[in-house]
Amino acid sequence: MNKFATHVYDRDELNGVGSVARTWHRWKAWFAGPCLLAKLPLLIVACLASLDTVADACPFCSALAPTLSDDIEEGAVAVIACFVSENEALDGPGTYPMRITAVLKGDSDLKDSLIEVTAKNPPAKGELFWLVGYGQERPQWSPAKSISKTAVPYLLSLRDLKGSGAERLEHFLSFLQHSDPIVVSDAYNEFADASLTEIAALSGKLDRSWVIATLLDPAVTRHRRRLCWTF
Repeated sequence: MNKFATHVYDRDELNGVGSVARTWHRWKAWFAGPCLLAKLPLLIVACLASLDTVADACPFCSALAPTLSDDIEEGAVAVIACFVSENEALDGPGTYPMRITAVLKGDSDLKDSLIEVTAKNPPAKGELFWLVGYGQERPQWSPAKSISKTAVPYLLSLRDLKGSGAERLEHFLSFLQHSDPIVVSDAYNEFADASLTEIAALSGKLDRSWVIATLLDPAVTRHRRRLCWTF
């Protein structure tokens, strides 16, 4: 066989290539035209109108980490704790005493008890942490995750969160604009784990000005903008 033989394209192949090229040029001209901002609502409507023809999982985004709700479900104990001593490690480097201030899952008697956990950096006195324990008798604590006071109400809300699907997802909608990065990231991951059908059910409750501002903000990470395209 001649390895330099020329491939002969049939009519269907040529028509297919031409169709793709024409479609590309039409879209390129559409985006390059004036008033792109005015066209954004049309794009959003088009995306929502096509939701019933695409896969159920969101193709534009993916969760970057397990959600805090996942932590609560998988762990035997989930608590908020406060660093109470300025002394260095109690049981080796990186181990610190913390007092439990709230119990989201597990024995309520754990509140106010003193535990020893590991932390990446030496905590400041009074610093708050999110902790998940595995095992019932003597929980093995995951590394402490520092949280702000503004994140505490959000974490406590997860304890009593009811419902499923779009009803549950609505709880996280306002937190996409929260000031705390941990809260925003967790709310994003909840949406990234949701189906397009669940997201579309909330379309009438969206802050459209925020969606458009997020899409146009170059400082917003790519995966966050992808989520906004599903709105």
